[in-house]
Amino acid sequence: MDVYIIYGSETGNAQQLAERCSSRLNELGISAGCAGMEDISLDLLSAMPTLLIITSTWGEGDPPSNAAELHYRLSKTERRFDKLHYAVFAIGMASFEHFCQAGRDFDDFLAAADAQRLLPLTTSDDRGEEDVEPWIERLYPLLLARKAALEG
Repeated sequence: MDVYIIYGSETGNAQQLAERCSSRLNELGISAGCAGMEDISLDLLSAMPTLLIITSTWGEGDPPSNAAELHYRLSKTERRFDKLHYAVFAIGMASFEHFCQAGRDFDDFLAAADAQRLLPLTTSDDRGEEDVEPWIERLYPLLLARKAALEG
């Protein structure tokens, strides 16, 4: 698998975006798989070469319930993820004080653990439907280059 896409979703919006992203990347020739964050351990994360995170924010800046454990573990880890390349797409409501906080947290945790950003954090107001396709288009050449580097 070239790209792993993991999602944090409370109501299903982030999951739908992750599945859409996975389908689109597979159409473009990038092998992509999709899973909920509840299925991801730090060991599994450290074995991933390329990761895309799509997450919403819940309540007062909290991660969705399926992302809470990974969020906590990443906030406490001293593990280095220097071989991991990643990008985060965060959805939320701009009218909320903690707009896209869970996505900001995941981006900060991975950067602090020496993971390499493919793109700066992308935030999207509301459900993210209009912004995910441009995000994929910006990522596509970077993912192709990453795939070539890993295969070379």
